[in-house]
Amino acid sequence: MSELTVRDILKQWLEANGYGGLYDDNECGCAVDNLIPCDGPCYPCHPGYIGPSPDSEYDFLIYGTEKAVSQAEKDKREQEADDA
Repeated sequence: MSELTVRDILKQWLEANGYGGLYDDNECGCAVDNLIPCDGPCYPCHPGYIGPSPDSEYDFLIYGTEKAVSQAEKDKREQEADDA
Protein backbone atom coordinates (compact mmCIF):
# COMPACT_ATOMS: atom_id res chain seq x y z
CA MET A 1 0.00 0.00 0.00
CA SER A 2 1.45 3.36 -1.00
CA GLU A 3 1.70 6.26 1.42
CA LEU A 4 -0.52 9.28 0.97
CA THR A 5 1.22 12.56 0.24
CA VAL A 6 0.27 15.88 1.77
CA ARG A 7 -1.12 16.84 -1.65
CA ASP A 8 -3.34 13.70 -1.61
CA ILE A 9 -4.60 14.46 1.90
CA LEU A 10 -5.27 18.10 1.01
CA LYS A 11 -7.15 17.11 -2.16
CA GLN A 12 -9.30 14.65 -0.23
CA TRP A 13 -10.09 17.27 2.42
CA LEU A 14 -10.97 19.95 -0.15
CA GLU A 15 -13.29 17.58 -2.03
CA ALA A 16 -14.91 16.25 1.16
CA ASN A 17 -15.68 19.81 2.26
CA GLY A 18 -17.08 21.03 -1.06
CA TYR A 19 -14.16 23.20 -2.17
CA GLY A 20 -12.96 23.41 -5.74
CA GLY A 21 -9.36 24.41 -5.14
CA LEU A 22 -6.97 26.82 -3.47
CA TYR A 23 -6.29 30.54 -3.88
CA ASP A 24 -4.10 33.13 -2.25
CA ASP A 25 -4.25 36.91 -1.93
CA ASN A 26 -1.88 37.37 -4.90
CA GLU A 27 -4.30 36.20 -7.60
CA CYS A 28 -2.94 32.66 -7.63
CA GLY A 29 -5.36 29.77 -7.76
CA CYS A 30 -5.50 26.09 -8.61
CA ALA A 31 -8.26 23.53 -8.98
CA VAL A 32 -8.30 20.26 -7.06
CA ASP A 33 -7.67 18.30 -10.27
CA ASN A 34 -4.38 20.19 -10.73
CA LEU A 35 -3.49 21.01 -7.16
CA ILE A 36 -0.37 23.10 -6.51
CA PRO A 37 1.02 22.95 -10.07
CA CYS A 38 3.58 25.60 -9.14
CA ASP A 39 5.13 23.26 -6.55
CA GLY A 40 5.46 26.36 -4.41
CA PRO A 41 4.62 26.68 -0.75
CA CYS A 42 0.89 26.50 -0.18
CA TYR A 43 0.85 27.91 3.34
CA PRO A 44 -0.56 31.28 2.15
CA CYS A 45 -3.38 29.50 0.27
CA HIS A 46 -7.02 29.27 1.32
CA PRO A 47 -9.72 26.81 0.26
CA GLY A 48 -12.08 28.25 -2.30
CA TYR A 49 -14.80 27.67 -4.88
CA ILE A 50 -14.45 27.48 -8.66
CA GLY A 51 -16.25 30.13 -10.65
CA PRO A 52 -16.04 31.87 -14.00
CA SER A 53 -13.24 34.23 -14.92
CA PRO A 54 -14.45 37.73 -15.79
CA ASP A 55 -12.32 37.66 -18.93
CA SER A 56 -10.81 35.11 -21.28
CA GLU A 57 -7.36 35.23 -19.67
CA TYR A 58 -8.22 32.27 -17.41
CA ASP A 59 -10.58 29.31 -17.73
CA PHE A 60 -11.75 29.80 -14.14
CA LEU A 61 -10.98 31.61 -10.90
CA ILE A 62 -11.07 30.39 -7.32
CA TYR A 63 -13.25 32.55 -5.08
CA GLY A 64 -13.30 32.76 -1.30
CA THR A 65 -17.06 32.39 -0.92
CA GLU A 66 -19.94 30.80 -2.76
CA LYS A 67 -21.60 34.23 -2.78
CA ALA A 68 -18.64 35.60 -4.75
CA VAL A 69 -19.06 32.75 -7.27
CA SER A 70 -22.75 33.60 -7.66
CA GLN A 71 -21.91 37.24 -8.27
CA ALA A 72 -19.22 36.31 -10.81
CA GLU A 73 -21.70 34.05 -12.64
CA LYS A 74 -24.25 36.88 -12.72
CA ASP A 75 -21.65 39.35 -13.98
CA LYS A 76 -20.55 36.88 -16.68
CA ARG A 77 -24.14 36.38 -17.89
CA GLU A 78 -24.67 40.15 -18.05
CA GLN A 79 -21.41 40.60 -19.94
CA GLU A 80 -22.37 37.90 -22.45
CA ALA A 81 -25.81 39.48 -22.92
CA ASP A 82 -24.19 42.87 -23.57
CA ASP A 83 -21.80 41.31 -26.10
CA ALA A 84 -24.64 39.59 -28.01
